[in-house]
Amino acid sequence: MQLFRRHEVNAVHSHEFTMAVYGAAAARLLDIPHVITMHGGLTVWKALRRRIALRWAMRQSEHTVVVSHATRREFATRLGVDESQFAVIPNGVPPVEGDAAAVRREFAIAASDCVLLAVGTLERHKGHQILLEALDRLVTAGLDAPWKLIIVGGRGGDQHDSLRAYIREAKLDDRVTIVTNRSDVADLLALADVFVMPSLVEGLPMALLEAMIARKPIIASRTAGIPEAIVDGRDGLLVPPGDVGALAEALRDLLTNPVRRAQLAAAAFQRADAEFTVQVMAERYEQLYTSGQDSPAFLSRLSRRTAKSA
Repeated sequence: MQLFRRHEVNAVHSHEFTMAVYGAAAARLLDIPHVITMHGGLTVWKALRRRIALRWAMRQSEHTVVVSHATRREFATRLGVDESQFAVIPNGVPPVEGDAAAVRREFAIAASDCVLLAVGTLERHKGHQILLEALDRLVTAGLDAPWKLIIVGGRGGDQHDSLRAYIREAKLDDRVTIVTNRSDVADLLALADVFVMPSLVEGLPMALLEAMIARKPIIASRTAGIPEAIVDGRDGLLVPPGDVGALAEALRDLLTNPVRRAQLAAAAFQRADAEFTVQVMAERYEQLYTSGQDSPAFLSRLSRRTAKSA
């Protein structure tokens, strides 16, 4: 609260569970309007006390925002509240130009290699095991298209050792690399020929949107908010989450068809540029902040706070 007073803060916007609860409490004590954005709910549902705390924070806030319609349905169901309690504003990402030269040398990528890139923590719900099994199935079936897979595993995760063990057992060591704690994802996207997101559970993942704005053809799971960003067959290829066979066929399609890859890449960029940029997201939030129609109390409290600061 001292920070808010010192900087004469007139409105507070908190992201995710912990900040939503603390932010709502501080904003209430100072009579500052408060907005929550929730990107996903995996940790929220684990305990009743967390669900109660989030419902309380929502009651203290002018708006609660989620990043996809699927996320809104899940939050409403899990919290036992009406969907109308949530606004939907998708994430936005900035266009970032990467340079593939250094990472091409680092990972010994040949000119003929089709580079697959997956980005996500090394946890079960990210589906990396499903991806490895799908690729193993293609190798066993005799697919001769040259490919390399790079899994960018964020901070790591509890599946790290088991994924490495599977790679060794399937004799994919020369084709699959797992890396963690990378700050050069833009360069790896520049290197990639196909972006793969085999997640079992997601909200509207930033990594997916970054791949779209980077003009990459995408294979992703048909789960949660992903189908709201990608129309199957137009902006990318969607497969049922956890379906090894369907994922293998989608991989075969793009590994063997560069023309198809180019078509999907162009469509993905066009969709992202129209709907998922930082500018579009900022405009939607600005409209939320300034709209008295949805929450008259927000402007009322903001006006009182501005008057106190004057």
